[in-house]
Amino acid sequence: MPTPTCAYLDERGRPRLRESITAFLDVLGFSHTVMTAAEAGQSQQCLASIVAALNDARTFVRESMSGPRLADPQHWAIKFFSDNLLVGYPFDNPTTAPAAAMFVVQCALRYQMQLALSGFFVRGAR
Repeated sequence: MPTPTCAYLDERGRPRLRESITAFLDVLGFSHTVMTAAEAGQSQQCLASIVAALNDARTFVRESMSGPRLADPQHWAIKFFSDNLLVGYPFDNPTTAPAAAMFVVQCALRYQMQLALSGFFVRGAR
């Protein structure tokens, strides 16, 4: 059997439910930024800056969190949709929950910082 490549897929690649620690991040003022850019005829430039900021943030998080075993991409997942980011880290027993929570908080902090450096401010919840 192949090894799952994502924490939320089973050995056959099917989605599976798991108890998890999550963080939900939202880009502030996203709709206003997009609408203002559209009115100014700068939609493509706006999209390019958003994509660049998200890519920079994703790269920064993956590189800065690559050391510990917790950071192995097979153990957690990130999903983007609209102007939102969801970070999930499943835990199989209560003793691993604190480490998973700390990892998710550190990821959220790094995303927030990197996006702010690119001019996009983020709020979050867990």
